[in-house]
Amino acid sequence: MGYKHLQFDKDSVFLVTGGAGFIGSNLCEEILDMGYQVRCLDDLSTGKQENVEMFLDRPGITTARLPSLFSALRIIPSLTIPFSFRGAR
Repeated sequence: MGYKHLQFDKDSVFLVTGGAGFIGSNLCEEILDMGYQVRCLDDLSTGKQENVEMFLDRPGITTARLPSLFSALRIIPSLTIPFSFRGAR
């Protein structure tokens, strides 16, 4: 099952919660590679800052360490397509 064929509006912005985790950071990197913008959110309770440092200098990435749901709600209105693997186990 591939995903490289997926096409979204060129101005799409993706939210990746848990973006500093292993899966989330890889998802952020792939979305950036596809040419889209990413909002990477994580509270760093299990994720690691090192996982996102490799792409912090790339255009199209915005990261935030959010300590609460209230903080996250302020960034969500600017999104096009939210993704979350947080509940998938």
